[in-house]
Amino acid sequence: KVIREYYNNYNISGINSISKFQLSKVLCILSNYISEMSHKLTLLSEKQTISGKEILNAIKILFPISLYIYTTDYVENCVKNYELNSQLISYKNLSKQKKACMIIPPCLVENILRKQGYFLTETSSIYLAGIVEYICIEIIKDACDITIKKRITLRDIETGLRKDKDLHTLIIHRLNIKFSSCNTQSYIDPILLIRKK
Repeated sequence: KVIREYYNNYNISGINSISKFQLSKVLCILSNYISEMSHKLTLLSEKQTISGKEILNAIKILFPISLYIYTTDYVENCVKNYELNSQLISYKNLSKQKKACMIIPPCLVENILRKQGYFLTETSSIYLAGIVEYICIEIIKDACDITIKKRITLRDIETGLRKDKDLHTLIIHRLNIKFSSCNTQSYIDPILLIRKK
């Protein structure tokens, strides 16, 4: 859905099944990690309810600063859309996903947030879903820039992550995620790169 929504001009038809599976696993690990950190922050502040503030503070700790700024802008935009569309009569019976104009449904991440038995504010699931959606968009954008084929492969995703410094820091170093079938790093001997005059 992300490719259809954002990257039609790249002439890419989709993503292969292994890449789709591993990308969804990366996003699940990320949402679980943010959820656990939000639970700890809620416990430290002696509250009973997880709000968007705890989720944003969790990513402030986890994300590199420039990625945090862009992610926060995207998430705040989703929350504003939700609050504006909730007031309109024509949007009354629609889901949170459609009100917030999102691709990833907030109900998917709401179960992750409810694990520890805390209460949730109305928009806390939108915050977490917006974060996951933004990271997914960035990963696919980097892979689209790399690929020369019609379908995105796992190699494209990993190479795209290596080229994006902030995403590489987040996913490879801080979350310590390794992709299974792409363990080799492309290497060109420096001698081959020297041009003869």
